[in-house]
Amino acid sequence: MGYENVDKLNKLLAGRKFHVCGPIFQDLVYLEECLDFYIEVLETRDLRVRVKVNVLKNVTDEQSEKFWEILGRLLSRKDYYLIEQLLGKSVYKVLKHFGFSSYTVSDWEYIEPEKNNDMIQEQKVSRKFLRDIVRDIIFKIKKDFRKPKTYKYESIDPGFGNPFDMEIVMNKGKDFDETFLKPYDLEAFWDDDTDTLEMFLNIDPKTNQSFLYNLIGEINDVISHELTHKRQYERGDKISKRRITRPETYYTQPHEVEAQMVGFKRKAKLMRKPLEDVIRDYFNKRRTKYKLTDRIIDRIVKKLMDHG
Repeated sequence: MGYENVDKLNKLLAGRKFHVCGPIFQDLVYLEECLDFYIEVLETRDLRVRVKVNVLKNVTDEQSEKFWEILGRLLSRKDYYLIEQLLGKSVYKVLKHFGFSSYTVSDWEYIEPEKNNDMIQEQKVSRKFLRDIVRDIIFKIKKDFRKPKTYKYESIDPGFGNPFDMEIVMNKGKDFDETFLKPYDLEAFWDDDTDTLEMFLNIDPKTNQSFLYNLIGEINDVISHELTHKRQYERGDKISKRRITRPETYYTQPHEVEAQMVGFKRKAKLMRKPLEDVIRDYFNKRRTKYKLTDRIIDRIVKKLMDHG
């Protein structure tokens, strides 16, 4: 396969961050968590490879403090087989592309990101902001979700960058019909010219309040998504404003891939569902609306999952 050389393998793997979500068990504790990791090859022999997995210690929405407490104990005791329940398939999925049929893990190590404390503090502020704003939005909506309304929030501090405004337009424009997703249809946009997050929510008047549970996850998703666009503009990313009509082309643009994954990870964590299931649910729900086939959905999902 041409990948028997350890230096060559590590050069190809250097800087490639991988992402995984799954369960981990220890002392009768069950946690469904997500984390990032790097792979370092120590030795190759025939089609087998011995590796070291460097786990990125980064307490985010996808990595709870409880998880790192348990993982730390496992690493110190070298209970690698328990961690392999979480990382095993993902590591194999990476290595099989290089022609290896099996592998063994010989070592694990934490990798501390630069400016970790600042990053964690920013994430905690952002999580609190999201919890508070979503709670307030749902409280307003559930009072009377059948009437047309507009809710405005001004000078919101998200915990990073500049303050922004948000406007939620509900049940306005036209009657709920077959063009809308049911039991509700939610779309959101970031307007960088006015620093405004715009949300358009149409709710089927025949539905009951049971839709609110899923709406909580959806609003978390879209706010996280659109504020990622805010962050992209603030850091100077080049974002094309040309109109794209093909869904596959639109959803696989680099800036959209990043924003979608931020939103999907937030939703997966909140709803305790596997990340890929959340992504597939999103596109399957929009299959008719955007004329998506199984092949198109598979390609979009692969692109997003490869991004990690």
